[in-house]
Amino acid sequence: MRQAWLTLMVVVVLTAVWEIALPWARPSYEIAWIQAIYARKETAAARITEPKVVLIGGSATHFGFSAEQIGHEISAQVVNLGTHAGLGADYILARAKRSLKRGDTAVLVLEYHLLKDSAPTDIASSFVSMFDPRYAAEAKAAEVPRFVWGISPQRLLSATVQRTIPYTSPLYRVETVTELGDETAGSNEEITPAMRAAARSYPPIPALNLRSDWSLPSISSFVQWAHADGVTVKYVWPPMVGRSAYATDPRYSELFSAIRGTFEGLAVPVLGQPADFFLGEDELLDTFYHANQRGRLRMSNQLARVLDPRADDGELRIGSGAVAPSTRTVSP
Repeated sequence: MRQAWLTLMVVVVLTAVWEIALPWARPSYEIAWIQAIYARKETAAARITEPKVVLIGGSATHFGFSAEQIGHEISAQVVNLGTHAGLGADYILARAKRSLKRGDTAVLVLEYHLLKDSAPTDIASSFVSMFDPRYAAEAKAAEVPRFVWGISPQRLLSATVQRTIPYTSPLYRVETVTELGDETAGSNEEITPAMRAAARSYPPIPALNLRSDWSLPSISSFVQWAHADGVTVKYVWPPMVGRSAYATDPRYSELFSAIRGTFEGLAVPVLGQPADFFLGEDELLDTFYHANQRGRLRMSNQLARVLDPRADDGELRIGSGAVAPSTRTVSP
């Protein structure tokens, strides 16, 4: 018994030391980027006092839409809260609650693979451990250990070594993110021949086996919270490269129908059709979910159209007053 208590005390002490030391460690470039863009996007959301539209999802949302463009087209305040799909739906939705208030509209643009329940990834556990430990109190009980001890000394050492190498890529830099959370990188000059070749090679996404009576607990919980707190929720299909299989393979028709049925069953309107948000190969950046500047322009126009079909006539539907600034980037 005495040995058991000593072991428990050692574990508690080591855990406390680890949690105290962790915030002082240097994160990987990927984790640091997530933290930096969250800070910028959440600052934008907090600054807006009137009802706003908040785009919620992973990097398909971050790279796929321009909040500024959509805001101008629907005459509303819009913030792009898109981040990294590796964080998982549970975390993305829980974190989004912090930026929403009564009267807001939450537009869910979750990547398709986020619509299936899965364990926390290394990205999620590392990020929470280093930057958002309070989330562990909101997580499922079985997942708490992943968030408390989510980053191993080996991964921390690897990140420390990585940070000694200068970061030179034009992508995944907070400097290219605007005050509204929009990505501005992705010009033709930044798209390499290797990226263009990859765009032609991406296969269709896996045909997830979903049913219309299925729902991810985190989505159901988020929708219930939103309805209780006066937040409107809408679902929009995530941007991704189009493939002929989506129109010809009946498995995809079943998948899209199941997704629509799931959200409509939660009293969440589903806007548009999946094909409205299919990207051409010449509209891709570096993955099949990431739009370049050209694709971002078209996707934003599509989203504005389904959010407010009267947007082309300049009529007001959501919000009032001036649209928040601007395409100007600010220093991190």
